[in-house]
Amino acid sequence: MGDLNLQRECEDYERRWDEEEDSNSFHIGCCDYSTRPATIFAIEAARALCGTNNDLAIDLLRLALDELTEKEAACCRSRSRSV
Repeated sequence: MGDLNLQRECEDYERRWDEEEDSNSFHIGCCDYSTRPATIFAIEAARALCGTNNDLAIDLLRLALDELTEKEAACCRSRSRSV
């Protein structure tokens, strides 16, 4: 396993970010179906931030967090019943 080189990782990340920003295209991959609602809220929040609509972004990020929190709580309840 290679040595951790944080400086190189930071530079690589910055370069990739700049390339995506310059092309106006950010690849995020495919979401897990179970977290799809939260993913949609988060992506729309990012779009709101790009449009400088910070209040909307805050609301959407809260909705994303609520979705994830509820999903995690449901998952924990399910696990505790199976034990």
